[in-house]
Amino acid sequence: MSETNHSDLSILEKWIFGIAMAFAGSGLLIFIIAIYLFQHNEPFNYGSSINSNKFGDLGSFISGAVGVIWSFVSVLLFYLALRLQRSDLKMQREELVLQREELALTREEMALTRQEIEGQKHQMEKQNETLTLQQFENTFFQLLNVHNSMSDMMYTMDKTQHAVSSFLRGFSSNLQNHKNLNKRQNIEYEEFELIYAKAIFSYRNVFIPYLTNLYHLIKFIDKSQIPNKKNYTNLVRAQLSPHELSLLYYNGITTSGIAKFKPLLEKYTLLKNMDKSIEHFVDFNHMYVQTAFNAED
Repeated sequence: MSETNHSDLSILEKWIFGIAMAFAGSGLLIFIIAIYLFQHNEPFNYGSSINSNKFGDLGSFISGAVGVIWSFVSVLLFYLALRLQRSDLKMQREELVLQREELALTREEMALTRQEIEGQKHQMEKQNETLTLQQFENTFFQLLNVHNSMSDMMYTMDKTQHAVSSFLRGFSSNLQNHKNLNKRQNIEYEEFELIYAKAIFSYRNVFIPYLTNLYHLIKFIDKSQIPNKKNYTNLVRAQLSPHELSLLYYNGITTSGIAKFKPLLEKYTLLKNMDKSIEHFVDFNHMYVQTAFNAED
């Protein structure tokens, strides 16, 4: 009761408290009056003996009148305390409900925040993918332009004979002469590699940069993080003439090409459009995986 603010009490509780205080005051007043009257009628004297009957009557009166009133006051205060306790419990439950609602709102806000963060993350990933693709394509087309420039430079002085065509003509003639000399239809791989090395020696200053740049162009695509890599390797293949594809075909099975370039030729079907009807063409298809010529379904 002492800790409860009266302004927080309901009208009924205020009435109960007021009645209890009124009865408590009445009881106290009756007690004081009874003592006064007893003292007035029976003055206290240290020398006289106490009249036990009159003191007994006074006690009976006080316990009968004042005691009942104060007992009633105790009942009212107890009832009021129960109501206040129930009110406090109700307020605590309401506060708990509000806290739960606030917690639910906080969770919803956190969920919305997470969704917003996920959305921003997804947007950033898309932007990063776009930026990565732009950076890739800038480098890719620069390398492709270098390849086309190197291919254009591989013409003889009269601008009519491409170096690859000239090489294949001499290389095929050497293969044919070797077969005629040994009276054989087929040629061993070791013999092919030796003839190829001799034929390409005079073209090394042109072919080595050309093949190296082309290898790094395909490897650049292969090592990138972009999707649909074959779209770009197909674009590179479209720049290659049938004679250039034949050069890649032979170079891929040499000692220098078999470990690095050959796997890329097979992976990206770069020999798909190769013309095998070239004069004195030597078939080494058994050294390639079939995907070098035909893409898997």
